[in-house]
Amino acid sequence: HIYPLRRPNLARAKALARGRGGRAMLWTCNLPGCLARAEIIRRSLAPIGIHVTVKSDFPVGAAVVATSKRGANFDLFPFMATADLPDPGSFVRSLFDGSLLRATGNTNVSYFDDAGVNARLARADRLSGRARERTFDRIAADLARNQAPIAVFSQPYQAEFVSKRLGCLIEQPAFGGLNLAALCLRDKS
Repeated sequence: HIYPLRRPNLARAKALARGRGGRAMLWTCNLPGCLARAEIIRRSLAPIGIHVTVKSDFPVGAAVVATSKRGANFDLFPFMATADLPDPGSFVRSLFDGSLLRATGNTNVSYFDDAGVNARLARADRLSGRARERTFDRIAADLARNQAPIAVFSQPYQAEFVSKRLGCLIEQPAFGGLNLAALCLRDKS
């Protein structure tokens, strides 16, 4: 369990921080949800000596563009990453592949660039099927456990309510939710 669900251990967090607190700049969008997340982050880091200043004068799109520029003056940027394909490789590579830093349209917003990880990603990208899924799963878990270029803050939850008359309920894998093209009405009998 990389992020176990248990009561936070403030003493352990302070020990891990080893007095390396200080000031951090958090950039976020100006929507209520963004501001609420920023406040949670600010309050959560204060007890271990990290004092967060929030810059929130960005519309949603402008915040993403501003943080994608190398050398931008921010330390934290809460963002939502979603898969563009139902493929773990596409998702993991988009976040951690250092070769993307040299490409137009960089999606590696943490600017993580590790030669060993890049090689593992390239090898995994040549696999298919379950071997591909398992390999990318191991890479993602290893990154979260040992290098942590990003930290998972939350997982969105989407509920869809349907009547008893609706059938053919199939989850579509790319973005979550029902496959609307597959829905059908049940017989009235």
